[in-house]
This record gives sequence, structure tokens and C-alpha cells, in this order.
Amino acid sequence: MELAEITLKEIRTLALKFNDKALGWHFHVLTPSCSLNKKSQYAFVLECPEKDGAYVNYSAEMERELAKELSPLVHGKTVLDQNVINADYQPSKTVMRMIEKAKLLNDRKVEWHHHMLSPGCRYNTHSPQYVLMMEDSKSGEVLESLSESEPKDDLKQVEILFFKQK
Repeated sequence: MELAEITLKEIRTLALKFNDKALGWHFHVLTPSCSLNKKSQYAFVLECPEKDGAYVNYSAEMERELAKELSPLVHGKTVLDQNVINADYQPSKTVMRMIEKAKLLNDRKVEWHHHMLSPGCRYNTHSPQYVLMMEDSKSGEVLESLSESEPKDDLKQVEILFFKQK
């Protein structure tokens, strides 16, 4: 399925509609250097496999505000709350590397991004597993953590750091 190019306002409207109908949807923020991006612009991608829908908005800047609004709808309302983590949570070595790298890049003001690739995602080459992926935009380094279920606590660690970027 091809990506239909639409406005950010249209992406937001569709995402809220998909959410209200409890459809399986998700989104991606792609940087110009992202390994998943075919263009040299920032891309905000909305996918709804249940509707065979895939939409994109290209721009000169990263769209963080819409991502911050939609993230709790996709991953649960506590995804941006560091205080709500399972008591027995222990990140894997790969996720620890992601966390450490994200903190270092944030301190250095180097852009990075991440993806949560669900089993039905167009970009997931490891389906039926979930993939938490982190990319360093400067070095091109890609870290991947695979799991059988959505790694909400892992995602929470990375998501919070993503939105702290300046």
C-alpha cells in the first residue's frame, strides 16, 4: 500500500477517528536520515492496517507536538509517565544501550529518533515480533530490541527521552 500524502491536520483527524473506532493504528516520525525514510525530508506517517490506510506528511521540521498528543492514544495514557513502571521491570542490555545513547545524544543536542514497530507495521521485517528501534541521525547507528509482546516499559524509557530533546 502506497503512502497517501495529506496534511498534518488530516493525519490528526484520521488518527482520532481510528482511535474512536478502536482500530489498530499507529504512527511514525521519520527524520531525513532515517533508514525507513525514502525522502530527504521529515515524514510523519500514519498507518491503519485494518483500513489498508497509510498516510504521510513531509516537512522541513520534525513534528513532535502531534507525536506527543497521539503517543498516549497508541501506547496507553501512561507512556509518558516515568513513575508508572512495572515493579519487576528490568531493561535488556540493548534497551539499556538505547537509554544511555539517548541521554548522551540529548546532552550533546544531537538529533535521534525511535520506532515502535508492531507486527502489522509496514516497516517491521521481524513480524510477528515487536521491534523497538533507535536511530542516531548523526552516526547512522541503529539499535533494535525484539519482543513477543509490546514492550511498554522499554518504550516508556525511550519515548520520554525522545520528547526531552531540544
